[in-house]
Amino acid sequence: MLETYSPRLDADLESIEFADWGDIVMDSADVAVAISEIAAVYRSLPPDCLPIMMGGEHTVTLGAIQGLHERYPDLVVLQLDAHTDLRQAYEGEVLSHATVMRRIADEIGLDCIAQFGLRSGTRAEFELARSCLWSSSALEG
Repeated sequence: MLETYSPRLDADLESIEFADWGDIVMDSADVAVAISEIAAVYRSLPPDCLPIMMGGEHTVTLGAIQGLHERYPDLVVLQLDAHTDLRQAYEGEVLSHATVMRRIADEIGLDCIAQFGLRSGTRAEFELARSCLWSSSALEG
């Protein structure tokens, strides 16, 4: 059983409308095209909609961020992940699951990403993450 009321927020989840906007149909297997298609869907969401993404292949997040960043220029991304995903390139590709947070940082700035749960990445990725205040607490211990 899940209690839906938060006394701290004086709000109840039961008073919030949730909607599943369904699957995004991909017309191409090309990663850059797919990211562009995802961005277009997120740009078209109603203005009073608060999109939440959870799970799935990491690279799709970039399209969502690109679509939302225009509407929310002060957007902050909360990443709950074991991996840093801050590589410049992975296996010769700049658009990949291992580079997605680096591409998001290119879009919104590293200081607008909060990373928690990190346990795996290259030395360079952790050094980059440590350079950002939002990541430093997640990297301690």
